[in-house]
Parts: sequence; structure tokens; C-alpha cells
Amino acid sequence: MKTYLECIPCFLKQALEAVWLSGANDRTQKRILDAAALNIPKIPLSISPPEMARVIHGIVKRITAKNDPYAKIKEKSNRLALKIYPKLKEKITCSRDRLLTAIELAIA
Repeated sequence: MKTYLECIPCFLKQALEAVWLSGANDRTQKRILDAAALNIPKIPLSISPPEMARVIHGIVKRITAKNDPYAKIKEKSNRLALKIYPKLKEKITCSRDRLLTAIELAIA
């Protein structure tokens, strides 16, 4: 997989969303977008979008000093998942085809 030109605006949007989640002020947000915009032309389009995103998120982490701007969202998602886990486990245990049910629940 390679990165296409159409991907570049999305990388800048990802950077901005990560900055918002980190709670950075306007000045820091601008600094990060400037850094991302300066670095994107240096990255070959032959790398995959996940590799490009890693570079962009590295810039966000370096400038904001926040290791994971998504930490609060992850914690909330994990709490919600753990809350419904017993019910899902019971559904799988009682299913005639436990593997299929587990796959269906994982996709849902």
C-alpha cells in the first residue's frame, strides 16, 4: 500500500484532531500544523498511510509532550466494553456456533 496525494489533507486533519484532544492552545495547534506541513513533502509517497500517520502523530506527541492524545477516549471505550463484556460472553457461551457469534459481535 502506498500513500496517494488525496491522503495528505487527511493527515493534516488527523494532526489537528489529535491536537484538539491533547488540549493544546491555538499557538501550539498552529505550530504543529506548520511542522506537519513542512514534514509531509519530505516523506515519500511510497510509504503506507499508517507509516505516514505515525510520523504525523510523532510530531503531535513531540510538540505537545502528550504521549497519547487519545488516552481519555480509549479509557472510556474500555470502560464501556468491560461493562457489556459479561453479557457478550454469555451470548457466546449460549450460542450454537460460538466462533461465528464471537466474530459477529467483534464486527458489530
